[in-house]
Amino acid sequence: MQFVARDYLAAITDYDSATVIRPGYAQAHNNQGNAYVALGAYEQAVAAFDEAILVKPVYALAYKNRGNAHTGAGFYDRAIADYDLAVGLAPDLAKAYNNRANAKYFLGRYAAAVVDYEAALEIDPFDTYSMMWRYLAALRNRNDPADALEGLRARLGDVDAERWPAVVAHHLLGRATAGEVLAEIDAADSAKRVERQCEAYFYLGSARLIAGDRQAAARLYRNSIATDVKRFIEYIGATIDLERMAR
Repeated sequence: MQFVARDYLAAITDYDSATVIRPGYAQAHNNQGNAYVALGAYEQAVAAFDEAILVKPVYALAYKNRGNAHTGAGFYDRAIADYDLAVGLAPDLAKAYNNRANAKYFLGRYAAAVVDYEAALEIDPFDTYSMMWRYLAALRNRNDPADALEGLRARLGDVDAERWPAVVAHHLLGRATAGEVLAEIDAADSAKRVERQCEAYFYLGSARLIAGDRQAAARLYRNSIATDVKRFIEYIGATIDLERMAR
């Protein structure tokens, strides 16, 4: 498939064709929206998700994905409203809780974000991303740093440190070095390498910020942003943290 091959423009064309052949094909509109999100074309993405929801008003994934488009565009309150609708329709949709938590995190609503990360982990206990973001949100919520660290340690358990992104979580715990994280980037294929760089530099930067090394944190956040993987939540996180550090 074109989407899997990351040929998003071709995927959009294919989904257009699918909706012509089969009018009212909600999944095609939804998938087209995801392709627009991957390109950072958030306005077009929202329009595609609108079409999916018009055809299928109870389409939880389309609401969740439209929330992702709003998050990418920086409209976090709109995103939260869509995630609310998604979890109302599909209470077991872990990604909707995780993504709603991300939007709350970016708004500085850290306590509420922690609650949603925990809800996501109740459904998917092995979601390493929710583990790491829950840890960061707990720290930002001015909770006891030792308690936040123990929460991550307890959830991560003995997850293989070489499995991406578990190696990053192990770094936050002090179990893996920055060099080991970067080595896992080099081990990825070329298509995934830049995406792992975006993620890794954000989390490495967060670790340096937690340690009080603002200069190193800023450098690593800039490295994350330089990957230009704008659809990744880590890109957004690096951008926001750099802005906060400049105030």
